Amino acid sequence: MSDTPNNPDKTIQDLCTLVEHLSVHQRLMAGKIEELAAHHQQIYAQQNTIYTQIDALFSIFSLIGIRHPLPTMRGWPVSPDFVKILISLILELKPETLVELGSGVSTLVGGYGLEKNGKGRLLSIDHDMPFAEITRRNLVLHGLETVAAVHEAPLQNQVFEGEERIWYAINPGILPDSIDLLVIDGPPASIRSDIRYPSLPFFFDRLSDCAVVLLDDAAREGEKDMVRRWTERWPCFTAEFVDTEKGAVILRKN
Repeated sequence: MSDTPNNPDKTIQDLCTLVEHLSVHQRLMAGKIEELAAHHQQIYAQQNTIYTQIDALFSIFSLIGIRHPLPTMRGWPVSPDFVKILISLILELKPETLVELGSGVSTLVGGYGLEKNGKGRLLSIDHDMPFAEITRRNLVLHGLETVAAVHEAPLQNQVFEGEERIWYAINPGILPDSIDLLVIDGPPASIRSDIRYPSLPFFFDRLSDCAVVLLDDAAREGEKDMVRRWTERWPCFTAEFVDTEKGAVILRKN
């Protein structure tokens, strides 16, 4: 039986093919590893968010005595970590007057905070009539109708700083002369990214000397730009960003 002579060219070709296949497989494996790593990071971030929100809920329930189930705090309503900041500010500042833009869970929790302080009044302004009515009913269920009230203010075109904008058509007669805490969580940014900008121009002259402004959804670019413009126009404010689920900013007068 004679030996078959080796073909060097074919051997080299086979080796090249094998190396190419290994290289393709290596790239595929690297891609899968990157996908798994990204998925792991996503799961870790979700777990961290869940933990933070549960921790905030424990804080909320330890600070105030809830008399009726609260509405959900998932999706577009305020998140528990934002509500925790709100409660903390109410207990710290002990405001006589609290005005908020956008009603809901924050109206109820704000009412509980003022009730715990033994003083203060909350005025919530909402453009959505059905939702405002839901909040009113919830105030009654929680026994907070003497502490907080909801007023409807439709969105209309108005002029702010020489520019036409859509914003709340608020009856000035319902507003307190002095506001100690202003909470901004409306109108919805789906209408315009910086739709909440008029909040400070509209209320500035009514803010008390030690007033604090709390802004939700501050991680969005529209809100970031608003805060920058506010602090440039009114240097008396310092802005503190709080890393919540949706981002929050606390504006304090110097």
